[in-house]
Amino acid sequence: MSGGKEKNMPDVQLIAATPEELSGFCERMRAAFAVAVVETSGFLDEEKIPPAADVRQAFDDPACVVYQVVHEGRQVGGAILRINAETRRNSLDLFFISPERHGGGLGFAAWRAIERMYPETLVWETCTPWFEKRNIHFYVNKCGFKIVEFQNEHHHASHEKEGMDEPPPDFDFFTFEKDMRKNQPLKKTAAPLTSLPEVALIPVTPEALPAFNARMKKTFRQTVLEHFGETYGDDLSEDDLRKSLEEPDTEVYQIVHDGQPAGGVMLKIHAGTRCNSLELLFIAPEQHSRGLGQAAWREIERRHPETLVWQTCTPYFAKRNIHFYVNKCGFQITRFFHKQHPDPDGHVPQKDLPPDLSDTFIFEKKLSD
Repeated sequence: MSGGKEKNMPDVQLIAATPEELSGFCERMRAAFAVAVVETSGFLDEEKIPPAADVRQAFDDPACVVYQVVHEGRQVGGAILRINAETRRNSLDLFFISPERHGGGLGFAAWRAIERMYPETLVWETCTPWFEKRNIHFYVNKCGFKIVEFQNEHHHASHEKEGMDEPPPDFDFFTFEKDMRKNQPLKKTAAPLTSLPEVALIPVTPEALPAFNARMKKTFRQTVLEHFGETYGDDLSEDDLRKSLEEPDTEVYQIVHDGQPAGGVMLKIHAGTRCNSLELLFIAPEQHSRGLGQAAWREIERRHPETLVWQTCTPYFAKRNIHFYVNKCGFQITRFFHKQHPDPDGHVPQKDLPPDLSDTFIFEKKLSD
C-alpha cells in the first residue's frame, strides 16, 4: 500500500518530543510552512500557518503523539499523530520537513516509519491547503493517499478535528485518506439526490455541433478568465469534436433542461474493461448552481450501470470542478500531474502554459464492490 519507491531511502527515526523541545519544534514547523505561504501569497500570511497553540494542545492530548523526525542525529522535521485504538482510523494532524532538507526523501522515509509504527491502522487521514502543491504531490503521488473531500466556500468539512482551530473562511483545503486494507478501495458517498432538476441527454448531431462547440468554449474560457484574468488556447477544436462523433466508443450529448440546451457531455465507453472516461462535462455559466451538473452526472451513471470505474480530469486551478467531482459526485483524486511529475502515459501533456493551468488532477470513482 505504499505510494513511492523505497530503495535507497534515507534512515530516519521517530523520537517522541518532550515538552522542553516544544519551542524548537514550533520554530521548525513555522519555517517549513512559511515557505509555501510566501511562495503562494507573496507575503507571510500568519493565518495560513498552524498556530503554536495547536502543538501545545497536542502535547496535552492523550490521543495525540508528537514526534521529532531525526536523521543522522539531527532534528529535520516533526509529526503529530492522533491515534484511535478503538476505530483504528488514525490521523496525521501535522507533518513537516525543514525546508533546507527538502528533496532528499526524508518526508517519505518518515511516513513509511509512521506506517510501520502503527501497523494496526485501517485508515490514515490527513489534510493540506489547496495552495500546497508540494504537499499534494507528496501525499497523492508518493504516499498513496487519495483526496476524498474539498473544503471551500461551497462546502465545509464534514468532520472537524477536535481541539483544532477552525481555518479562515476562505482557506480551501483537501482531506486525504489512505486505506491500509488490501483490495478495499475507499468509496465516498456522493451528495444526496434530493431536489435534483430533470435533465435529458440528447445525442449531438453534426448539425448541432457548431452551437455545442460555442457553448463549450464560452464555459471553459470563463473558467480560465476568472482565475488568470485572460484566456488561452482551446484544447478541443470543432474538428476534434466532429471526429469524436464518428468514434464507436465515444458518446457526445447535449444536456437539455426545460427544452433548452444547458451544457454538454463527452464519454468514452470501454465495454471490455468497463473502465469508462468522462472526457468533458460542462454547464453553461448562466445555468450554474442549479444542480444541473449533478443531475446530468446521475443520468450518465444510470445509463451505464455496468461501469466498474469512472475516470476524469480537471485543471488544478478549477476549484468549482474539484468541488463538483469530489463533494457532489463521489470521485476521489488519485493522481496529480505537473511539470515535475508528468503523466508517464502522455495522456495529460504538459504545455507551455502557466503552472496552475497545465497542472492536472486525475479523478476516479470506483463502483465495484
